[in-house]
Amino acid sequence: MAGLCGLIALVLTSPPWAVAAKSLADPIAHSTSAGAALALLIGALLSLMAIAGARRWPVSERVEQAAAIGLLAATGIGNAANLLAHWQSMHALGLPVNVPVYHWAGELNTFSFVAHSHAGKSALAAVFGEAGAHIASAMDVGSGLARVVPGWTAWVCGICLLVSASSALVLMPRAARARQSPWLALLYFVCAFNAIKSIADGGPLAYRFGPMFIGLVLLTLSLVGARLWVRRAAFGVCAVCAVAILVGWGHTGALEHREAQLGLATTLALLILLTLLACHDRAAPTASRWSKSALFGVRTVAALTFATAWLAASAETLLALWLPLAPGTMATTCSLSTLECHTRNVAVETADAVYRNTGDDPLKPRVTFLHRADEVDMNRLTVVIQPVRTGPSTIAGAYPVLRVRPIQALEHGAGALLEVDSHALPRLFGTMPTPYSSRNYHVFLHLLAAHLRSQGLTEFAMLPLRGARDAQAFGLTPR
Repeated sequence: MAGLCGLIALVLTSPPWAVAAKSLADPIAHSTSAGAALALLIGALLSLMAIAGARRWPVSERVEQAAAIGLLAATGIGNAANLLAHWQSMHALGLPVNVPVYHWAGELNTFSFVAHSHAGKSALAAVFGEAGAHIASAMDVGSGLARVVPGWTAWVCGICLLVSASSALVLMPRAARARQSPWLALLYFVCAFNAIKSIADGGPLAYRFGPMFIGLVLLTLSLVGARLWVRRAAFGVCAVCAVAILVGWGHTGALEHREAQLGLATTLALLILLTLLACHDRAAPTASRWSKSALFGVRTVAALTFATAWLAASAETLLALWLPLAPGTMATTCSLSTLECHTRNVAVETADAVYRNTGDDPLKPRVTFLHRADEVDMNRLTVVIQPVRTGPSTIAGAYPVLRVRPIQALEHGAGALLEVDSHALPRLFGTMPTPYSSRNYHVFLHLLAAHLRSQGLTEFAMLPLRGARDAQAFGLTPR
C-alpha cells in the first residue's frame, strides 16, 4: 500500500512519472492523459485497503448480495445515462449524434462521441469545478462540455459512480478469498474498474465496456452464489447487450479506426488471459493432455497479444518522447493569443523537453508541432462549427497562419460549414503517420479554436469532417 501511495504522489507531482504511468496503464485502461493511470492506482489502493479491512471487519452475505445488486444496477444505469446525456446534448445543439465533437468553453475543451461519450464527466466537473480543471489541466475532467449536457447528468452519473465503486470495494474481499491465487481478484478488479470508468469516460458503446461489463456480471453473480435461474437470465441479458453493442458499433462506425480495433483486441486478450489464469488451479488437475495443450496455446496467444499491445503503447509514448529527435526535426510553436508561429531546429533534443520548454503537456500539446523541415505544406480541413456563446472579437487584421473561409450555413440550425487552409504548418493529411501525427492534429485544432475565439466565439462545438460518414451525417456530399 505504501508503494501505491508513493506512485500516486509521483504521478501527481512528477511529469515524467505521469508520462510513464499513462504509457504503462494504456492497455488496461486507455486515456489520452495520465488520468486513467491515476484512477487505476487509486482503485488498486482502495481495493487492497478493502481486502485488508475485511479481515478485521467482515461483512455478511446479505450485505454482499446487496452490493452485487448495487454494483450491476448502478454500472448499467450510469453508462446508459452517459449515452443518453450525450444524445440529448447533441440534439439540443442541432447536431447529428454519431459525429465526434470537440466542445470548447474558452480554452477548455472536451471530446465526445456516441461510441466514446464524455457527457458523464460532468459529474467530475461539478466536483472539481474550474479550480480543479486548472489544477488538473493535463487531465480532462469534462469542464468543456459541462454547460451543454442536461442538468440531471452530473447527479445521476455521480451517484452511479459512487454506488458502483463502493459496491465493488465491498465485493473485492470476496473475490480475493475465492481462489488461492490472486488472478481471480485481479480479473474482477480489471472488469469492475473499466465498467465503472465508462460511466464518466466511454459509455456503453466504448469498445472496453461490453466485454468488461459482461465479465463483471458473470463474475459477480458467481461470487455471491446467485441461483441458477438468475445466472441463466443474466447470461441471456448479456447476450442481448452484446448484440445491441455490436449493432451500435456497426451503425456508428466505432471500429473503423485502427486504434479502436487494436483496443478491442487488447481488451479481449487481457480478459481471456486473466480468465485462464484464474481458472488454471481448478481445471489443471482434471484436464486431459489435449485440453492442457489447447489451454496453453490460447493462453500464450492472449499473453503475446497483450504484451505486444503493452510494448507498442510504451514505444508510442515513452520512446517517442524520451529518445533524441532525428536530425532535421523542427518545432513550430504558435501563440494562441497572437496566432503567430515560429519554427526552430530541435534535432538531438527530446520531444518531452521541447514540449515542456514551450509550456506544453507532452501527452496533450496545445501549441507545438514537431515535424521535418520538408513536411511544411498545405493543409485543408472542413469543419462544422456550432456557436453556443459569443463575445467581442479580440484580434483584428490578417491571420497568416490559418485562412478560414465560410462555405455554407447548414440546414436545421446545425451550424456553419467552414474550410480551413494553412500553408505554413506541417502536413497533417495524406502522409505516413509519425509518432507526433496525432499530437500535431490536435495542436492544429487548438490553433483553429484560438482563431475562432479571436473572432468572438467564446463557446462552440467543433466537428471536423474526417470522411464520407461524417459528411453524410450532415446531408453533405463528401469533398
